[in-house]
Amino acid sequence: MGGNGVCIDPDHLELARAIDCRASGEGPRFGTFYRAHFWGGEPYNAEPDKCSGLFWFSFSDIPDKTVPNHAAALQHIAAGRISSKYGW
Repeated sequence: MGGNGVCIDPDHLELARAIDCRASGEGPRFGTFYRAHFWGGEPYNAEPDKCSGLFWFSFSDIPDKTVPNHAAALQHIAAGRISSKYGW
């Protein structure tokens, strides 16, 4: 279990999404999502008590258990939209 995870040179990141979101019972949040063009290492679930798993999937097959605002952001990324609001 564990490992060194993924290493990404900041020069290989591209802003993919900014989302202004609010969930019931929580304060507002602002999230940013980046697209990594190159990386090294292997991803692993460093917080198994908070995260049920780590998977590769296509934009057309986002798992049902994905955090709702993250799923919405991924759908917007797939559609080429840079920013939006969720839950307002």
